[in-house]
Amino acid sequence: MQILTLKFFFPPPYERKVWHYTRCDIEGIRKSLDSIGWNRAFRNLNIHQQVELFNNYLMNIFENYIPNEIITINDKDPPWINDKIRNKVILKNELYSKYMHNGKTLVDLEYVQNACLTLNNLISESKKSYYNRLSDKLSNPKTNPKTYWTILKSLFCDKKIPVIPHLVHNNIYITDFKAKARLFNSYFSKQCNLLDNDSTLPDRKSVV
Repeated sequence: MQILTLKFFFPPPYERKVWHYTRCDIEGIRKSLDSIGWNRAFRNLNIHQQVELFNNYLMNIFENYIPNEIITINDKDPPWINDKIRNKVILKNELYSKYMHNGKTLVDLEYVQNACLTLNNLISESKKSYYNRLSDKLSNPKTNPKTYWTILKSLFCDKKIPVIPHLVHNNIYITDFKAKARLFNSYFSKQCNLLDNDSTLPDRKSVV
């Protein structure tokens, strides 16, 4: 009997933009959209150029009126780890290295202990906030079943790592996660192309 050993691994750390929709300026978004002369902006543009221009306008407005930030995601980290905690871990490690390099002086030891205390407080607060959010979602009757069971699995530590198998493209072995994502995006985007013709959308007022 042959035993097949399967190794699961985490994807490398990656950056992700997070949008805080609950803090968005809805009135500012509406005023910005109403101030754009869409007929003039779309003039002499084909359908592909119109879609690209519309997306650019929309994303620029959202960037200005919806708070957002770039965060680093590392699937090896617990879900309550954030950039502030990561920075404190780096600082604590640097202070400990200095403490060892300087011969374990009492002054450096105090710096290390203070850094450890601050780090422990940050971790405790972050964990408490994280589990409070999960509890609120579980107790909310509007939470959909998929989110409900995802939360339960995370609490029971039943996390499975979704890993896309290696791909072969043009006789090249693709293992990088970003390269795989680009290949999939390129493939699926070609499955549906817009027909560039002389058709125009009806006037919004006439439809209403």
